[in-house]
Amino acid sequence: MLLAPGDIIELPLGVAVNATVPKHFLYGNHKGDFTLDHGQVCIQTELEYLSGTYVVYKTKKEDGGKDHVGQRYADGHHIFCEKLDNRSIKVDFYETGDLMPKVKHIKKCGKAVLQWVVQ
Repeated sequence: MLLAPGDIIELPLGVAVNATVPKHFLYGNHKGDFTLDHGQVCIQTELEYLSGTYVVYKTKKEDGGKDHVGQRYADGHHIFCEKLDNRSIKVDFYETGDLMPKVKHIKKCGKAVLQWVVQ
C-alpha cells in the first residue's frame, strides 16, 4: 500500500532523498560553497541530521515522461515529508516509478492526525 498524508515513516542512513542542503554536498564543482540548493543526497555522515522520523504531508502522482531517445519512464508516486523533531527539515522522494531518488519498501511506523483548533 502506498504512503499517504499523515503516515509516519523512519528514514535511516544510506537512503537517497531530495533535500535542501549546501551546494557543497550536491555538486562536485561547488566545494566550500554553503549556499543552499535542493537536490538529491544520500543520508550519511555529514548529512546524518536528515535521518530520523518524518510525517508525510503531501503525495502526488507525477508523469514519468520520455528520455532523449524516446524511452518511456514510468509514472511515480512522489512523497513529501517533514521531520517530526524539526519541521523546517523537509525531504522528498519517489515510492514507485522510474523517477529518482526512489525509496522502496519503506515501513510506516504510525499515523499522524491534523487537528484544527477554533479560538
